[in-house]
Amino acid sequence: MTERINDIEFNDTGAGDGRTHDQPVLKRSRLRPSRILGGIVIVGSFALWIYAFSGAARRDPPNRLDSPEFATAAESICAPVIAAIDQLPRAETARTAAERAGVIEQATSLLDPMVDTLSGEISGSDRDRGILTEWLDDWDLYLRARRDYATNLRLDPTSRFLLPIKGPRAVSASIENLAIVNDMPSCGNPGDVG
Repeated sequence: MTERINDIEFNDTGAGDGRTHDQPVLKRSRLRPSRILGGIVIVGSFALWIYAFSGAARRDPPNRLDSPEFATAAESICAPVIAAIDQLPRAETARTAAERAGVIEQATSLLDPMVDTLSGEISGSDRDRGILTEWLDDWDLYLRARRDYATNLRLDPTSRFLLPIKGPRAVSASIENLAIVNDMPSCGNPGDVG
């Protein structure tokens, strides 16, 4: 008599093959392509996560500056300006469009010299200088949009703050991204217009 448990066949006959009745007779199982493919997928998934968490996949963002010198200087320039802007009434709390325009103009008058000072601090590799020049150009576009908005608010209280688009997003996003990536959060979008 033969008994089968988990693909192992036990021979209970005690026949003359030299085995006792409780020794297993192993049956070969055929590897199916689906099992091989499933194993490859499982191993591949583990390998992908090991690679992702190992640090080998880590890359610096493309607008990360080579040298931290500018970022250190910039943060010390931007922080007091943002602190001064934070002391102004929030533009969105203004009771009238003219009052809102006035607050935006005050804040912009603080940002203008900040950007001029940052322009004088550009240093580092050619790559860094290129990135920073483009970033300061974005700042110029952003400041122009703020001035236009304040002017338009005085003419039409229903005016909206329209930001120039650069690539797929507004210039304020590019300004913010470079500031965050390079550890100079005070040099990002001041967020005061609302």
